[in-house]
Amino acid sequence: RLEEMAAGGDGEAQWLMYLAHDKKLFNIKERDKKSKSLWFERALASEYPDALIEEARKYILDRDNPETLQKYISLMEKAADKGDAYALSMLGSTYQPIGYFDRSKEAPHKDYEKATHWYRKAAKADPDYAWELAKILQEVQNPERDYDEALNIIFALKDKEWATESHVELAKLLLDGDEVPRDKQAAS
Repeated sequence: RLEEMAAGGDGEAQWLMYLAHDKKLFNIKERDKKSKSLWFERALASEYPDALIEEARKYILDRDNPETLQKYISLMEKAADKGDAYALSMLGSTYQPIGYFDRSKEAPHKDYEKATHWYRKAAKADPDYAWELAKILQEVQNPERDYDEALNIIFALKDKEWATESHVELAKLLLDGDEVPRDKQAAS
C-alpha cells in the first residue's frame, strides 16, 4: 500500500520508502541502494521537507563558499515554506551572527534581523523551538532586542521537562539581578 501511494506521487510515502530502504526494513542483510536512491530522488522531486533538509545538509559543510551556502539556504527555504519547524530554525541558525561577527553584506545587523525572523517562524510552527528565539532576543547587538519577550519565553519553557537550558538561563538571570530582581532562593 505504501509503495502504491509513493508511486502515485505522495511525497511522505516516497520519503517513508526511502527510509525503509535506508534502514534495511525491506532487506535485512543488505541495503537496496538502487531503491533507496530512487525513492530519495522522488521524495526530493516532490519537495517533501525531510528530503529537502537531507539534501541541504550536503551543502552546509562548505559554508564559506557562497554558491553552496546559497544552495543550502534555497533548499531549507523550500522546506520552511512547507512549515517545517526544523528548517525554519536552521535558517535562523544560518543567519545568526557567531559572537559579534555579523556577516551581512547588506547592512549592519541585517543577519540579526534575518535570524530573528526565522526563529520567530520556527517558534510559531513548533513552540519547542522558542528557545533559540529567546536567546537571540537577549543579544545586545540585535536591533529587535526584547528582554521582556525573551524572559517570558524562558518562563514558558521552564515548565517543560526538556528545557534544562532555560532553567539554567533563568537561574543566571535571577542571580545576576540586572534585568529582574536578584533572588538567590528562586535561582537555586
